[in-house]
Amino acid sequence: MTLVARLANALGIGLRDIGRDPWATLVQMSGPIDGVVLLDNVEQLRQFGTRFEQLLAAAPALRIVATSRVPIGVISEVVMPLAGLNLPDADAGPPVDSDSVALVLAEARRRRPDLEATDEVLEVAAEICVLVGGMPLAIVLAASWVDTLSPREVVESLRSSTDLLTTSGLAPSRHRSVASVIDASIAQFPPEHLTALARLSVFAGGFTADAAREVAGLTTTTLAALKRVSLIQDDGHRCRVHRLVA
Repeated sequence: MTLVARLANALGIGLRDIGRDPWATLVQMSGPIDGVVLLDNVEQLRQFGTRFEQLLAAAPALRIVATSRVPIGVISEVVMPLAGLNLPDADAGPPVDSDSVALVLAEARRRRPDLEATDEVLEVAAEICVLVGGMPLAIVLAASWVDTLSPREVVESLRSSTDLLTTSGLAPSRHRSVASVIDASIAQFPPEHLTALARLSVFAGGFTADAAREVAGLTTTTLAALKRVSLIQDDGHRCRVHRLVA
C-alpha cells in the first residue's frame, strides 16, 4: 500500500477513481479533518516533506506525530529529541528505580520467570544499561540471552563486542539487530559525515568541540549534524560518539 493510500485510510478518505493525482485529492478532501496521524520511521519518507506541509496547510486541525532518526526539515516541524532510558546512578546503591534496569528485568523474566532481583542481578542489569547507553532495543536484545547465558556472561560479552545485540526471532527486520538500526541511520548521511564520525571514534574518553575541530578537522556544522541524529552525545561538558557506534 502506498503512503498516500495509507494516509487516506487513516483519515477515513476514500480514494477510488481519483484520477492521476492522488496527493492532490487527499489534500483537497482533508480540509475539515480534526485528528492526529502517527507515522513511524519517517526518515525513510523525507522526500515527502513538501507533501506533508501541503496536507497540514489544507487541514489546520490535523496534526502529524512522527518518529524519525533525523529531522525532516519542513517549516512547521517541531523537534522533540528523545534520549535513551534513564541510566542508574552509580552512587545511589542498587538501581531499583531506574527505568532502564526495570526493562532489563522485565525482558529477562520473559526468558527466566524465576530470575530474582538480587543486588548482584541489579548491579549486572545496571552494567548492561550503561554498556548500551540506555537504548531500549539494545536492552531488549541483550536481556533476551539470559535463557542461555548468565547475566554476568551477557555483560562480559557486551564489553568486548555487540554480537549479542541481535535476535533470530520474528521481530521486524529493522528490529532484529542494533547494527541494522545504526546502519539505517548512517545510510542517511553524506560521505563527509561518515568520515567525520570515523575520525571522532579515536577519542576513547570523549572530546570537546574544540578538539573535534582542531584535531579531527570537523566543522561546527558537521559536529552539529552528528549531534542532531544522536550519534554524538553531548552532556554539556564533553562529547562522545555513541557507545554502540564507536
